[in-house]
Amino acid sequence: MAAKKTKRKFSPKQIAAQKRFAKMAKSGALAKARKTRAGNPKGKHLAGATKKEQRQYEHILASAKPGHRYKGREKEVAARTVRARNTSLNDQEITVLRAAQHVDPQFRTGALVSIRDLLHALPYPKYVSKRLLLDLANKGVVFFHRHVFPQSLTREERKNMIYDGKNYYIGVAARAGSLPDEIFRNPSRTKNKAGQISEAELLKLPPKTQAAIRAQLGQIERAEDKATRPKQKQAVEKRRRSLLARIGTRLRVIGQTKTFKVEGRDLGRCKRKTVKVRGRHESDAIAKAESKLGRGYDQLRVKNSSIKKVKKIRKDFSGHESQGAKKLIAPNRTPTNLAKLGELVSIKTTKGRMRFRSSNPEGQTWLCADSRGRMHLASSLPRLTDERPRNFGQVVEIEYLESKPHLGHQKKTLFFHRMGEEGGQRPDLVSDGQGGLKFRGGDYWLSKEGIRN
Repeated sequence: MAAKKTKRKFSPKQIAAQKRFAKMAKSGALAKARKTRAGNPKGKHLAGATKKEQRQYEHILASAKPGHRYKGREKEVAARTVRARNTSLNDQEITVLRAAQHVDPQFRTGALVSIRDLLHALPYPKYVSKRLLLDLANKGVVFFHRHVFPQSLTREERKNMIYDGKNYYIGVAARAGSLPDEIFRNPSRTKNKAGQISEAELLKLPPKTQAAIRAQLGQIERAEDKATRPKQKQAVEKRRRSLLARIGTRLRVIGQTKTFKVEGRDLGRCKRKTVKVRGRHESDAIAKAESKLGRGYDQLRVKNSSIKKVKKIRKDFSGHESQGAKKLIAPNRTPTNLAKLGELVSIKTTKGRMRFRSSNPEGQTWLCADSRGRMHLASSLPRLTDERPRNFGQVVEIEYLESKPHLGHQKKTLFFHRMGEEGGQRPDLVSDGQGGLKFRGGDYWLSKEGIRN
């Protein structure tokens, strides 16, 4: 018995697409579009390119040296180079390239830039920065350096890499001839070419940025006093200009690295090991030490790192001297030494209010700060929330209990601070999916009067 043939049914959208396709084929627009989309060379010239691009393609093809590493792929490389030179870049992609140039001044000449440092320098979230880098690679502007054995890395280390579905990449470099000089010109900051900045310009910046710039300018001045040879003086002047060129842009001011001693403990083998690493802050040093020590060392701490700074923050903020250390539970990657600012009562965000004293009557939750003045939440309870990883919105108000003798409050008083009331950027409250809560972002700072934003 022969099978009965059924007529295939098409949806209205498919029928409309077929009609549109047939109309384009009849008018010749389809062949023109195919010719325009073609990216690789056909025959002698670069298909779908302008006359100028064809001249560039022929020049690059004629200048190929015998015995070079692209032997047999001269046309493909010439086509990619022309396409990269004439690719239009949006503002975000230009910001990524400028950030890479600030991380390593030799980026334009082919130097490999660490993706971890580049993600730290960019003002965008990590997923946005990674998407922009992948777009630049697809346009032929940059290429990546992959990690040969990503299975040996921890999950946190892989978060600071780029994954394209097949490989993990740790570095990025620019293709030769793909970056025009116009990308790195910033006409709005020509006043910094002299290597100077006025006090009035500096006061317009956020206090945290002012402190970072003043600290780096102080280091540069001390290096200038020690410089005796002409090359040393040139290096110091180059460092000064590189710092001042970032001011006024969207790029973060990248701090200078310093040496940390990180101690790791392997409880299974009863071993203890100390390594020296260089980083911008404690969490950066702990991440590098974790990679340097290898597997097994799970309890890491920075030795004698920021105890004095933390004690000073505690005294300035609450008016009390630190009476000793107390062990609290905090999310992963939280610095070891924290200053207690007060017992947390509630946090109001744009999506609601979270209360801590009523929901956790058996334990205490503390509002804390690290040596850099960044706020953290620590508690005597193992979990503060059962939520999955999510963003609770921007922090609007923080309430806590504390006595402040230097402000005339001898007994415990309920204090509240509204975030963003001075025009600053509010931090976000996020959960890490493991029962902890974190503050993310924000340009607040701590003073004797309280939290200012």
